[in-house]
Amino acid sequence: MLSEHQILLLQAFNDELPKDVTLTVVVSFDRDEAGLRGAEDACLKLIRAAVECRFLWPTAKQLEAAGCEATKLRIRTDYLQCVVSESAHELISQANYPPEIAVLANSFSISADDILTDDLWRATSRSRRFRAFSRALSRLRKVLGNDAATQLSMSVQSAAPVQLATPALTEWVAFVCDGTGDKSLPYSDEFLNSA
Repeated sequence: MLSEHQILLLQAFNDELPKDVTLTVVVSFDRDEAGLRGAEDACLKLIRAAVECRFLWPTAKQLEAAGCEATKLRIRTDYLQCVVSESAHELISQANYPPEIAVLANSFSISADDILTDDLWRATSRSRRFRAFSRALSRLRKVLGNDAATQLSMSVQSAAPVQLATPALTEWVAFVCDGTGDKSLPYSDEFLNSA
């Protein structure tokens, strides 16, 4: 978890950089439920603080392609030690996502693999996906207010083609942009709980 003091230090460091330099914080926690919650929390704090960030989560398929046994590698230092330096660079660049993915993943499941692996995502019911979209959008709105949809769209536009191929992110942006997220608001848990 990032403390408020750490966020202030990152903001101060970011503000002191030359105009043509960008600070990007890569958020990487363990590949378990607690790690996903921590990653979401850190990403939301960094988004609120206007510090550029990315979410690192290598899927089981990506770890296996890098020569690791994914089922035994939950701790981030373990999977980074498992790969050789050339594979580590490739793994990190392929497993690097917009921070909103951490928010969506935590709203959907206990593992980001469930939204980053096409087969798992497509096998999930539409209602469960839409419920996760609404929850994640609500969390973003708590941080960004009415700019949440715009920020999500901008984040997707700046993402690399590998991450754009993620069906979950593409579908979430479509959900937000076509206004489905606003239509479902009166029936959402967030609305009913705050009424």
